[in-house]
Amino acid sequence: MDDDLDDYKLDTTWHQDPSHVVHISFERDHRRKGRKVRVENKWYRRRELGVGSCSVVHLETTDDGRERAVKSIRKSFAERLRIDYKRELAAISTFSKAKVDHPS
Repeated sequence: MDDDLDDYKLDTTWHQDPSHVVHISFERDHRRKGRKVRVENKWYRRRELGVGSCSVVHLETTDDGRERAVKSIRKSFAERLRIDYKRELAAISTFSKAKVDHPS
């Protein structure tokens, strides 16, 4: 399972301002014959959507209006409660894939 989760790691830059993070990815640019180009996405934390026993979910948006829900798992708290946080991450990755049909 650990190997599968490595595919979902994001190159993330944390700033002193906790209101946002920057994720860096490399995407194919068809204008450049399919070469990968560096893409930076700045995500702003907007509001809390919910809280669980060892996690919190926030709504984040970009300047261009994209939205996402981000679940932060408190690893140390999960370990104290003997909750397998890796299983939680696996579930998140499964339901985050594009092939999953999300209701509107």
